[in-house]
Amino acid sequence: MPETVFDLDQDGRKSINRVEHPTVLAPRNNLAMLLMNAGRLQAARAEFASLLKSARATVGEDHAMTAIFMSNEGLCLARMGRSVEARAELEDAHARLLKMFGADHARMRTAAERLAEVRRTLGENPGVDARGNADQVARSVLRSLPTPHFTQSHRRTVDHHRSRCSG
Repeated sequence: MPETVFDLDQDGRKSINRVEHPTVLAPRNNLAMLLMNAGRLQAARAEFASLLKSARATVGEDHAMTAIFMSNEGLCLARMGRSVEARAELEDAHARLLKMFGADHARMRTAAERLAEVRRTLGENPGVDARGNADQVARSVLRSLPTPHFTQSHRRTVDHHRSRCSG
């Protein structure tokens, strides 16, 4: 009789040959985000660290899920006041997501906003207003990239979102 492809590990998570199944990663990310948003930052940080280890072992270093989880961990570090570590994590995630999705993708806007906010906190974006205006923050980060990524298409997307939010 052949062995079952899916087993449950000691925590009740699906695994294949001791590597977590990819379908478990997104719910774990959701848990970490819920913990973070509830103010349980230490627990969230621990879950993100464990999640990233599992993601790297399961889907690999160059997968979009890994980059997204890195961005989320960077946000958690920022909320913990660990801005220098957050900047490093967010810069790495930002570069990966840019390579994967391009500058016009919604995931890039989120990554750019997070990175710009941390840079502003560190005093690296003096032109951004004190409220951390999302459009200014995104523009600031996108303009700091080595090549011009702030395309006309992205400007239309920003303008579209601005008109939907202000009406």
